[in-house]
Amino acid sequence: MGVLYDRRSFLKGSLALCAGLTTLGGLRRSGWGSMDTGWSRPSLPIEKVILPRAVDIRVVGVGGAGCTSVEGMIRACIHGVNFIAIHTDEGALSRSSAGKHLLIGTDTPRNCHSCTAMRGEWAVQHPYGGIYSAPYSNKRAPGCGACDDPRVGRKAAEDDVAALAATIIGADIVFIVAGLGDGTGTGAAPVIARIARDMSILSVGLVSLPFRFEGEARTIRAQEGLSELETVADSVITIQTPSILAKATPETTIEDAFRVIDDAMRHAVAVIPDILTIPGFVAVDYHDVRALVPKMRRATVGYGVGHGTHRARDAAHASIVSLLLTGGSIRDAAGMILHIRGDFHFSMDELASIIDTVTSAVGADTPILYSAIPADFGPDILQVSLMAGR
Repeated sequence: MGVLYDRRSFLKGSLALCAGLTTLGGLRRSGWGSMDTGWSRPSLPIEKVILPRAVDIRVVGVGGAGCTSVEGMIRACIHGVNFIAIHTDEGALSRSSAGKHLLIGTDTPRNCHSCTAMRGEWAVQHPYGGIYSAPYSNKRAPGCGACDDPRVGRKAAEDDVAALAATIIGADIVFIVAGLGDGTGTGAAPVIARIARDMSILSVGLVSLPFRFEGEARTIRAQEGLSELETVADSVITIQTPSILAKATPETTIEDAFRVIDDAMRHAVAVIPDILTIPGFVAVDYHDVRALVPKMRRATVGYGVGHGTHRARDAAHASIVSLLLTGGSIRDAAGMILHIRGDFHFSMDELASIIDTVTSAVGADTPILYSAIPADFGPDILQVSLMAGR
């Protein structure tokens, strides 16, 4: 009568037996006497077992605004990502709680705004009155920032290409988080995206534009940086901060405005890691994401929460409305990722309601990649996040 074995259990048992016999042989050689067990080492063909590798997702905060946004994501405990902070300012970098820090541009010359570059002099206020000049041309100032100059930020990244490549090597997806208009984020983010492209890493830029009151010069720098980033990143999600200011009321505080921006960035980053790393009711494969994201060159994100009986419909509508923060309409988008989080009472009717609502907004011909995972938000709460682009 034959005996059926589970192949993996049989291999484990055989290996354990071999280890036991090896121990017995060692004891015999150590003087425990002759111990003839009658067994011989089984010669079984052992197949090479390749275990599935977890998707490596890294979120890279670049510059002051990027590192600040990453801090909010770390506090929110986004699942399944590794956080990296990259800056030209050593002091700001030391305050980051990201798992890895990289200071760039330590050998890059700076020309501060307070300097008069045409004269090659640095105007210094004397503590006892008067102004004297000191030479500063091509002065190296390690770790002092990029002087709000994107050219310095770009040069700093280009001078440390090898270190940047070593920071993201092995990743499957890299989110590049930056605030455009400043020096480091505006200049270095496109360089990092280019490195990711050359290494065949899926790169998603996540950037915010400056508020209108920050000045026209900063807005122009931001638009130039955005155009450059869009040419090298697979997809770019832009947080339209002017839209936030347009909806502000007299009671809206500065903290409230920046919290809205941080929340939008956090939800934008969390969509892809959640669907790839958390087991859910509806599973999504990395290769599906890899194929769809590059189609969404200019992407928008939205999220909404629903409560009670009509939670599915309300959450879907709220997620579509919140797209105004990142660029507006999603009609006829080239692709969409729809992510739903709810309790274990989440029903098929609710799933159909959400998909119908979103499809009516985006168009029936738009390919939609959707997932649904359980989440402990509390009873009767449902959250819908979406990412769409063209």
